[in-house]
Amino acid sequence: IGCHVPAPGVNAKALGDLVANPPNVLIYDALQVDLLDVHEQIRTLMRQRNEKPSLIALDYAQQLADDGGEKARYLAVGDVGLRGLEMAREFDCAVLITSQLNAWKTKGGDTDYSYRESANLEQKASNALLFLVERDEDGRVKSAMIRARKVRDGALFSLPVEYHAATFEVRDKAAVRDFRDVRDWGAR
Repeated sequence: IGCHVPAPGVNAKALGDLVANPPNVLIYDALQVDLLDVHEQIRTLMRQRNEKPSLIALDYAQQLADDGGEKARYLAVGDVGLRGLEMAREFDCAVLITSQLNAWKTKGGDTDYSYRESANLEQKASNALLFLVERDEDGRVKSAMIRARKVRDGALFSLPVEYHAATFEVRDKAAVRDFRDVRDWGAR
């Protein structure tokens, strides 16, 4: 996760391969984005290039849900998740949808999270990754974590990470991880 230039000799071959053969990336950026248009453009590109995408990233659900107020906001945000699910099935690829989170304190004093304006996104997802950053009173990053959550089953894992906000860099905090929170999804 994240991107940084490796120290000399570290992953030099992989970096050289990436520079020599950059990934095929298409960025669609507009002030007004219609997901039906994006979906159709991906179909057209697939036909033209005779290749399917391996990842579609939609950033971010609340902005993509702007339908001019025709629907209740939570339904419009949920439709972004539905469109993502349709694209994943049609193109047989992963679809990543970013969203803002709401945080609240539980009765036990723990912090829990949900997607802003719509739990429908998480309900439609196979897995949800939450990137959680806690800041101190001066706004500096105190801690950061990636939490994977399987819908209806709670936490899949929690991974403490180092987060450098100035460079948007995220790194695994330790080579050895504490997997006490990992659940075996095959066990009943």
